[in-house]
Amino acid sequence: MPATPDIAFDQLLDQLKRQGFALTPGDYIEFTALFKQFTGTREELKYLLAPILCRNREEQAKFYALYDRFTPPDPPKTRSQQDMTNPYVTQHTANYFLRKASKQFYFWLFLLSLLVSGLRIAIFLIHPRHEFSIYVPPVNPDSVKIASDTPAPIPTHHHRVFIVKKIRPALPAPEERSRLLAQGPPVEKENSVHSTAFAWLLVLGLTCFGLSLTFFPLKRSHSLPHVDIDNIDGDDSPLDIPFGPKDHLIQPLPVLARVARDLVQPIPTEVYQLEINKTIRESIRAYGLLTPVYENLERRPEYLLLIDRRQPLQNNLARYLARTLARYSVPIDYYFYDTRSASPGVSPASTLNAFYAEGSATPLNAYALRQRHGDAQLIDFSANDIPEPLLAEFDFSPPGSTDPHAATTPDADLLRDYLNDEDLFQWLCAAAVYPTLRWEVLLAVGAAVLKERGALNKLNYISLLKLTRISWLTGAAIPAGIRLELLKNLGLKEELATRKAILELLKESDELIVAGTAPFEEKMLQVYTQSFILFAHEPRRNEALEPDARKFMSVWDRRHAPDLATVLYLTNPDGRWETPIRSVDDPAQTIGANKFIHELLALRVIHNPRIRAFFRKAAFSFFFILFLLFLFKDNIQPTALNRALGLVDRDYPDRPVTVTIPIGGCLRQMLKGHYLLVTLKNYDNNQYSQLIDLDGKKDTVIATFGDITMAGKDTARPALQLILNKSLTIDCPDKEYHPSYNLLLRGEDCEVHLPRVTPDAGRRPSPQVMQQ
Repeated sequence: MPATPDIAFDQLLDQLKRQGFALTPGDYIEFTALFKQFTGTREELKYLLAPILCRNREEQAKFYALYDRFTPPDPPKTRSQQDMTNPYVTQHTANYFLRKASKQFYFWLFLLSLLVSGLRIAIFLIHPRHEFSIYVPPVNPDSVKIASDTPAPIPTHHHRVFIVKKIRPALPAPEERSRLLAQGPPVEKENSVHSTAFAWLLVLGLTCFGLSLTFFPLKRSHSLPHVDIDNIDGDDSPLDIPFGPKDHLIQPLPVLARVARDLVQPIPTEVYQLEINKTIRESIRAYGLLTPVYENLERRPEYLLLIDRRQPLQNNLARYLARTLARYSVPIDYYFYDTRSASPGVSPASTLNAFYAEGSATPLNAYALRQRHGDAQLIDFSANDIPEPLLAEFDFSPPGSTDPHAATTPDADLLRDYLNDEDLFQWLCAAAVYPTLRWEVLLAVGAAVLKERGALNKLNYISLLKLTRISWLTGAAIPAGIRLELLKNLGLKEELATRKAILELLKESDELIVAGTAPFEEKMLQVYTQSFILFAHEPRRNEALEPDARKFMSVWDRRHAPDLATVLYLTNPDGRWETPIRSVDDPAQTIGANKFIHELLALRVIHNPRIRAFFRKAAFSFFFILFLLFLFKDNIQPTALNRALGLVDRDYPDRPVTVTIPIGGCLRQMLKGHYLLVTLKNYDNNQYSQLIDLDGKKDTVIATFGDITMAGKDTARPALQLILNKSLTIDCPDKEYHPSYNLLLRGEDCEVHLPRVTPDAGRRPSPQVMQQ
């Protein structure tokens, strides 16, 4: 019997309701309790459920029949099983893979390799090559006899072998000369890849593959992006790169603790109560006349902070203030609102209907906000709804109202006068390194610059409040003209510290961003920019940043520099201002990015990924062509293309040649001694020699000459000659090339006396090749 988990509780109840069973809430409770506690079989469960549902015998019989017919559903499938069984998902995944792969060069190269390999196998199966080996015994057993201790040159490969019957030829005339008699079928010409074509394809393939692993110079004809230095208008789009929280970098201020103490002081209410002790004392003073004394009740104040979320720096500063006060036990809550629909100078609590809590996307209207925080005192910096303890310590005037010139113009002297602090001014200049205004970036670069200047204590709420009151720091980005002016006034050591801090900050977001997305591309572009400037300042010390710096050079070459202010700053025409980029020849001289890249090219080459990919594909293409030549050399050889290019040769292969030499009275009569020097001379006068000791040999000997080359042999020229002891030359009448020959000595050659040879004549390796 199946166990209880095979019963689907919800589906069983739905089935019962469709069949007319009336289920009350009590039935559901009993069903649930029974399913949780029951551990028996499926059949036993039926008899426990019937009393709960059935009111009479008819319903009981109906329930039993329905229960018996009820089929439990299949167990839920996992996601991987659903994907495997879902034809749409499988087909979609397969189509996506094919679409993506079809755009790759290597996919098509691999597909073509499979196709041509299959075609070559099919051709071999349809037209197999049958090789026949024919062994012809010696035609003159009287003059050439195979010795019993010498193996005959029978082919060792396992093909079909035809034995030709021995035909005794007519005896030659006495005056007939000796000759070599060919044995077996002639060696056929074979197709092979031409050595020159093979060498060129192999060398080109290896060269391209090697070049794809090295570096190549970039094209420098238009390396400088086209920008108009007099016109500094540009589009600074915000970079949507997530960063980790940096509020912990803000140094705590004692004044905030004092403000928190003042904010939590009890405040009077409009509710009065009878003060018993004072009433008694006053009644005694009045000689027993009841004199009631009432006092105003006090309560702990609550605060509600409204933050305009359209200003990236001010809203984060206000949130930091709220969190800091909350840590000092101030009962404060904060909400964000959008200032687009708010009236100027009017509290948004009375005009807006969209307030958002921290981390929530659900808006609250003004009524719901009053219901939650009706007794809380409102704090809104934009509407001047600020408690007295905050006003007494800080100046919350609107941005730019204190010094309008410093807030609206990029004049460095006016900004210095407004901030009245060189540390804060360098901090402000460092904020212009990053193309957009981000709270986390402002804190990170502030910590780096102030630490470099020994003034880290100035990274506090008061300094941040002073910076955020500048009008052009309230948007999403600093205008390009102001950014350029700030970058010009940024100190060298402060700029290096800033760019290192930004580089570390960008690396922290590796786990917060998905590769391949638009924010990831923007992030990597910033990484390349900071790496290039740091590398260009000290190439040897920052050698680890060279790969990313090269990528920025490639971007710069393609006129896709990250932002307008950075392009203008790094261009530095005529050396008008100082940048961290130093000359390769003179590190004390500041130069523009374009000149630095040119100087770097004079010392080393810079890689270009497109060129590397081109050479890599070219290398695989050459190897693929070589692969095709090996597969289809038999088909390519007779074509007109091959006659024009000479890709495939049809020539004799290098094969060993065996010569059977009879040891009879003729040879014994010719020799002086028992050493025989046998030399085989082929058509191109290459000689292969072997010294044979005939002492102890009875009938015949076999001289074997390995790898006789017949490449380029003309079929009209004689193939071989045999030279005995360097004096007697015996021709072969056959002009074809055979693997074995029989030496037939007769006639007047038997009268020739061969010069004596000694073992010294055969000390060279056997067989030997002697060029003439």
